[in-house]
Amino acid sequence: ALAMFDAYPHITNSSPELAMDRAYCLAYVGQVEQGSSAFQAAMPKAKGEIDRVEKMSRLLEAKDRVDLDGSLIRLLLLLDEQNPDALLLAAKRDNDYGNYQSAVESAERGLTLDPVNIGLQVQKARALYGKGAKESAESQLNALAKANSGNVEVNLYLSILMAGEKNNMPMAQNFARGAHVWEVGSRRTVNNLAYVYIQSDRPELAAGETRSVTVLHPDWGDTHYWCGVALYLQGNKSDARPYLQKAIELGVPKAM
Repeated sequence: ALAMFDAYPHITNSSPELAMDRAYCLAYVGQVEQGSSAFQAAMPKAKGEIDRVEKMSRLLEAKDRVDLDGSLIRLLLLLDEQNPDALLLAAKRDNDYGNYQSAVESAERGLTLDPVNIGLQVQKARALYGKGAKESAESQLNALAKANSGNVEVNLYLSILMAGEKNNMPMAQNFARGAHVWEVGSRRTVNNLAYVYIQSDRPELAAGETRSVTVLHPDWGDTHYWCGVALYLQGNKSDARPYLQKAIELGVPKAM
């Protein structure tokens, strides 16, 4: 991909979106600082490209460059502070890193712009949970689940919280399966389903969900990780080793 971008620089340079894609490729192949710098340089001319920013954010996390990821999200908020989707991503990433107060602030700012945004409501509840207001957060998420039974975000994060506490694991599995059904082929939902199965002491189900996905998506380090863990927990250490080694090579994002 980099060779294609560099073969036609006049096209790449004329499109900030393509410049962002080239920068992502640079970071992906190991030129992380150069890629991050080029990506941020293109962002002012490509406002609203939240999906591209999130993809880059997760790559930087996988590369263990939390510092660059943080500066990326700060620039996003500076450029797009009135965009609820940008505030949603900022709240999500702050939650992923345990910066719960910042997550609450971003979610609340987003909700002033879009009061019915379910994603922002979910991230606010998630942050409150992280801050220790567990009963309030669970109540909010359960209310959202009743009103929005098919919403991926609600089901995903309810299953994560319940599995983390090992609270009502059959229900946690239902929420995780629901999220995976409603977001077919999703990286985050298959990994979350594997996590919930492992927390439920069902590693054989986790291995069953992830093994074929690692063939379809050989670059998903986190899926290799969960497959390796599942196999290891079943006692298949020799089978687990190549999956865990691949996860180390690719890098594993810490969050769903």
